[in-house]
Amino acid sequence: MTENTSVEAVELDLLVEAVSRCAGINLSDIPNLSLRLRVEQIASSMGAHTISSLQDKILHDRRLMEQFISQATALPAMLFADSHFYRDVREKIAPLFATRPFVRIWHAGCATGEEAYSMAILLKEEGVFDKCRIYATDIGDTMLHSARAGIFAESYLKEQEPRYLASGGKGSVYDYFIQASGHVVFDQNLRRNIVFAHHNLSRDACFNHFDLIVCRNVLQYFTAPMQERVLRLFDKSLVEDGILALGKHESIEFQPRSSKYNHVDGMEGFYRKNEEAA
Repeated sequence: MTENTSVEAVELDLLVEAVSRCAGINLSDIPNLSLRLRVEQIASSMGAHTISSLQDKILHDRRLMEQFISQATALPAMLFADSHFYRDVREKIAPLFATRPFVRIWHAGCATGEEAYSMAILLKEEGVFDKCRIYATDIGDTMLHSARAGIFAESYLKEQEPRYLASGGKGSVYDYFIQASGHVVFDQNLRRNIVFAHHNLSRDACFNHFDLIVCRNVLQYFTAPMQERVLRLFDKSLVEDGILALGKHESIEFQPRSSKYNHVDGMEGFYRKNEEAA
């Protein structure tokens, strides 16, 4: 048992190093036990009997590497995760959208879609949804399939209601889901303005220009050179006076393009693009 455990520890270290060097993704900050459990689950789903065989698979198949990264870095899926973030968007960003003829929003690293669904609900309640288009992207095809389906267990919504209300919700989260046999489905009237698509931040190019880019708790998994690459992509994708929203523990400070952005007062993780500040 001791020998096997030691071998698996070495395999895990080698996998972390390989993913860092080949994909620019840093998994070393994930607690070791948590990472090992995730890796073992992913290995099983990909038909790999050891961590070494999993490494061999993902190093020689780009799509499998993308699928691995998506699953290894995914956070627990929740609607209105971080109610303070959504309250800020509701109270300070949505009013800005009301003054614009059309609004494009990019949710980068959307996982199974809850963040995009939350944004759609919020925009609907603030009266600007019809002029907005939400682009939600991820590198994991399995994640995107779940996001497009928008199907959840009936018990799921009960757990989400408190965060929805804490974010300033004006009704009930149940208002935006249709009851089906044994599950609920996200309302298609809101789904119509959401585009789910495959996009790899580490290699794919700018595909549109956006008023708001939301990339929360994703950059923390990138190595420093890859963070710079991704922020350069976001810079090309943001319109003048556009807003970049990052996670609480992420920042554009000390990045080459940080001088082009102003921190939005009173809003943690929000940065407004201002070319004149450069």
